[in-house]
Amino acid sequence: MVDGDEVACRIRFDCTPIAFRGLPAARALISFVEHACYRYDDGRIAQIWSLVDMDALRDQLEATR
Repeated sequence: MVDGDEVACRIRFDCTPIAFRGLPAARALISFVEHACYRYDDGRIAQIWSLVDMDALRDQLEATR
């Protein structure tokens, strides 16, 4: 979604992490989404806001151990 100099998007990740933010993982497939908003200034990214459900991500990582 675009509104002037701001863009909002939903990004889906399907990945096999080794570790994430200090949480070890067993190289098993996990999936999560990120909601991100970007503000542009003169054609370049000036600000980023991001939201990830860290509890759901942590639960998946802990289940792979």
